[in-house]
Amino acid sequence: MESNYVDVIVKRRVRYMDILLRFLWIGATVWGTLFLLPINGMITIFYFFGNITLMFLFWNHYKLEYEYVYCDGQIDFDFVRNNSKRKHRLRVNLENAELLAPADSEKVLNYRNIDTVEAYVSHSESPRIYALIVKKQDKLMKILIEPNIKMLKLMRNKMPRKVDLREQDLARINEEKQD
Repeated sequence: MESNYVDVIVKRRVRYMDILLRFLWIGATVWGTLFLLPINGMITIFYFFGNITLMFLFWNHYKLEYEYVYCDGQIDFDFVRNNSKRKHRLRVNLENAELLAPADSEKVLNYRNIDTVEAYVSHSESPRIYALIVKKQDKLMKILIEPNIKMLKLMRNKMPRKVDLREQDLARINEEKQD
């Protein structure tokens, strides 16, 4: 019997804006310290060590991973900061799903009255970003994900009429069936 469980971890790419913010933070610390030094030495010490403490606490705050856990028709979305702090974000039951299709497909673009969009993707140049359209509390929600082939296969088995796959992904699923 085949397992109906799959776990996918997607690491978010460090964006240029994150790197720029880090350099701006360092620059503000150095220039602020140099500016405050002639005014008052005690304020300068508190400012400098306060910024160093905040840098120590938040420097790795930008390391983020998204985890999707699919189990028997439910998908849990979590995010993990610094490989240690896990936070549960969302649970979706596929019975409430309207559609799973590539994010740039016509079927997804036809949904115009979407209330919420949540992205659990790596922000890299990934060609396999899918949009999961879900009805949650009488509102439509669009969830952007990067599922692997096993997750796509299990979701297609659960709701075959609601899943629209790319040709490459469909070919890979058919290859696995033949093996």
